[in-house]
Amino acid sequence: VVKISVIKQEYDYSQPWQKSKQSKSSGSGCIIEGNRILTCAHVVEFGEFIEIKKIKDSRKYTATIEYIAPEYDLAILRVEDSNFFKKTTQISIGELPQSGNKVTVYGFPTGGNDLSITSGIVSRIENIEYSYNNHIDLGIQIDAAINPGNSGGPVVSDTTLIGIAFQGRNSGQNIGYMIPTTVIKTFLKDITD
Repeated sequence: VVKISVIKQEYDYSQPWQKSKQSKSSGSGCIIEGNRILTCAHVVEFGEFIEIKKIKDSRKYTATIEYIAPEYDLAILRVEDSNFFKKTTQISIGELPQSGNKVTVYGFPTGGNDLSITSGIVSRIENIEYSYNNHIDLGIQIDAAINPGNSGGPVVSDTTLIGIAFQGRNSGQNIGYMIPTTVIKTFLKDITD
């Protein structure tokens, strides 16, 4: 699990000859096969400068966006410095969970620099509207806390990735959503070509 710090500079569509002011944001991600970092697109979109930090390591590494897919709200980051991957383990991508399965959410929610771990169960599996792009796709509702900064963090069952945390719901208590592995696998298949 990694913390992602981003300096963003969005486009100004009313004045395209100049960019808007820079802003800072942060999110989470995880290392998957091929020394790639999987996260949410909304965490890194418009990222002018992206840094990655491992747990219990003060050093930050520069990353670049290799692939971004707003329709899936997923992105792949690449870190060129091979030292980053020393003493790390890639998480394997599992299958779609069942309602009632126990899950653990890892990430770096706003307000802290240490890893946050919350747990819960799969509450519902259905097509939902992704708030980032208003696209409707399969989503999984969980009752583990998902807060700003958790986006892009892995949701794990046993030792395998079963989803990526990506949005919460302000109108309810302990309602969070993850992007399931079926969507993640489709995204990873799409980027192969």
